[in-house]
Amino acid sequence: ASHVFVAGEGSFYEPGSGSISRIDADGQIDIFENVGSVVHAVEAYQNMLLVSINGDYKVQIYNIFEESLDLVAEVSMNGQSPREIFVTNHKAYVTTWDPDWTVYPNVDGYVKVISLDNFQVEESIQVGVMPEGLLYNNGYLWVANSGESTVSKIDVASDMVQDEVYVSEGPLFLSELN
Repeated sequence: ASHVFVAGEGSFYEPGSGSISRIDADGQIDIFENVGSVVHAVEAYQNMLLVSINGDYKVQIYNIFEESLDLVAEVSMNGQSPREIFVTNHKAYVTTWDPDWTVYPNVDGYVKVISLDNFQVEESIQVGVMPEGLLYNNGYLWVANSGESTVSKIDVASDMVQDEVYVSEGPLFLSELN
């Protein structure tokens, strides 16, 4: 069945108040509450839902069922705040920042690569400051580094940064014209 998933970050003043809403093809809404502190992004892949939980420094992975979401794994981001998620080749790419706001714009962020076979972080790719938006195109993952004026280009075959492109200040999201 077709579903739309919505990340509800919750209140910054109520730990654990983030939620996930699921809207089905008939407009029926299910709300899964108390998911974590500051739910930032959701990404559906096959029968899984990946959820970045910024304030808890983790990604939760759920199996999607008609009546429920069943938690199957919690993947620690090792003190980094996860942001956006993109999945390709059974791997999840998650942008992460240092949660200490006083270090910006001096500390680079990372793209954590999670294997969806064993739910472990396999790679930690250093990119620019405050990485956010992701875009996949022709074997490359583009990363908008919002704390500076660059976009990183990652080759997903090697999980290595191939290029840093200078753009206007504060890039956030990416799009392409097909």
